[in-house]
Amino acid sequence: MGDARQLSYFSDYKNEPLVCPECDWHGTWSQGSHEYFDSLADCSCPSKSGCSGPILAIVANPTSAEYEENRERLSAAEKAFGDAQVAFQKHFDEVALKEVNQLPDLQGDALNLVWDQEGEETVLRKADVEIWREPAVWDGYQRFLKVLAILKARYGSRLQDLEPTEASMENLLGDNSAASSIVADARAGILANDPLRPA
Repeated sequence: MGDARQLSYFSDYKNEPLVCPECDWHGTWSQGSHEYFDSLADCSCPSKSGCSGPILAIVANPTSAEYEENRERLSAAEKAFGDAQVAFQKHFDEVALKEVNQLPDLQGDALNLVWDQEGEETVLRKADVEIWREPAVWDGYQRFLKVLAILKARYGSRLQDLEPTEASMENLLGDNSAASSIVADARAGILANDPLRPA
């Protein structure tokens, strides 16, 4: 994404003229190929003849402050969507796991925890015991890494695994094709510094 243009969410970015450096395709954001992520969207060259489809432009989702500053410029549909996003983020910030002291004491020398989803909520469990619950997020692998770090800080070398369930996979992996490997590597690294880990 190093050479991709950074466009403002509050500009007329959908009609922004773009040019592919590989195949000289000319068009606008609306005519390109798009991927949408938790914090941004990108536009790639849609050409299929001898072109790798490089990312041409990126639009980051606005922060709450940016949204409030520009709210009156939006359509009714955009306002409704933005208001819902701001409300969700506020609620998430209020109830999300942040500190080790929010987690309960757990018995046992080997803790195999589960990352599950019920409805619109992520649920952490040890067997049938629920230990935490918070709103689920799209591209949740990023949240998975943050929660895993808090779990490791809380339970230390006793933490053996944080295993995602099938029900959690859609939100967990989101739109990132590398997310599955990121989660797998994070799980494999839980015991990376444990001298008792099997070779």
